[in-house]
Amino acid sequence: MHLSSGEPLFPSLRSLSFSLADRSTHATTAPYMFISHALRQLTLSVEHSSPGDESLNEKRESLSWSDSTFAPFLDAVSAAQKDGGGLEGLSLHIDLDLALSCIGKFRHLRNLYLHTANTSQFFPQLRHLKNLHSLTLYVEEGYSPEEDVGEVAIPSLRVLKLAGKVSSNSAIQIWRLLAIPQLHSLHISPRGTVADCRACWVQATSRFRHLQELRYAALLTELTGGSVLDLTPFFRSLRTMKHMKSLYFELAPDNFMFVDLARSLTDDDCEAMASAFPNLTKLHIAVWDQAHPSPTFRSLVAFARGCSTLESLEIPIDASKLPPIDEVPALSHGLTRLWICSNKSVESAPQTAYLLKHIFPYLQDFHATADTSSDSMRSWELVDECWRDFENIYGLEQVHRDRAVGASSIGPIKLGS
Repeated sequence: MHLSSGEPLFPSLRSLSFSLADRSTHATTAPYMFISHALRQLTLSVEHSSPGDESLNEKRESLSWSDSTFAPFLDAVSAAQKDGGGLEGLSLHIDLDLALSCIGKFRHLRNLYLHTANTSQFFPQLRHLKNLHSLTLYVEEGYSPEEDVGEVAIPSLRVLKLAGKVSSNSAIQIWRLLAIPQLHSLHISPRGTVADCRACWVQATSRFRHLQELRYAALLTELTGGSVLDLTPFFRSLRTMKHMKSLYFELAPDNFMFVDLARSLTDDDCEAMASAFPNLTKLHIAVWDQAHPSPTFRSLVAFARGCSTLESLEIPIDASKLPPIDEVPALSHGLTRLWICSNKSVESAPQTAYLLKHIFPYLQDFHATADTSSDSMRSWELVDECWRDFENIYGLEQVHRDRAVGASSIGPIKLGS
């Protein structure tokens, strides 16, 4: 809808977020009045009256309505921008099929968010987006790309996120369709068996050689209560990734009734990670059950030795049995943030705090979490108190050293006669 002169109603509009009721009869003209050649950010969504409760036939009708409503609108948006710039951000929170065939018209896109629904129409369109920097795909449960879809090269892509109920197998299939030689950031929360999630992890750490950030949070299916999940296969034979700066690794059961599920994360696993990712600045290892055996101070030493640039570390630690002080080297590592989770009481709060200060003398943010109903909570609170006492002692010692240096530089003080 434009003025009689042909000019748009909102010629300076740069960002538009539009939501329509599902199968609304008023959807045919309303969005068009906001079309502008200056538009740079566009978000479209649909409000469903009963989300998640639709029958297969209702979903098909909704998909047909979405296609017939939004396909011509997206065509009109692309046509209006031919003479000046182009859309840089497009977020389609809608299940579309044929309408996705127009994605390739937005040649200036840098950020794209799509619902895959059960279609692969968008894959061939991605090759036309020469400036695409970030791609987020919301994947429906059971999604699988069609077999006749060929590989698509996106050399400009730096960020890839797979959201929704994506299975490990679906994630691997999607990755195989995308040639992304310079991917820097990958976010994935796959669902599947332990074997499937491990295969997904192996693909993520081997296929994308230039990753700088990896967020991997898997939900494991087909588990039985009381079982022990061995994490070693995830870290065995890890390929060195020298570009990796930030890693978030989490495994959890998709059914949280399995509260007695244990993970045997070991010091060997942590040493393998420290060796594979030598240039990490941030590492977060999250586990579901904190009560079972977990890494010891040996792992802290491994990360201090293997990751010289590490600034932030979140990790489960078992301090119920501490190493002798003379066996822990004074590494003077530059770590500034350490968060520990453990449901085990520490053997000695002063010794634990001293060892932490011994390894990480520049630590500024120390925090420990434990089960509030257990004795371990109080023991870690004591560690925190001791650590702060050591901080004060080190601070006073530094003041005395600074004063001594200052006094020697100006020579002895002479009293007036």
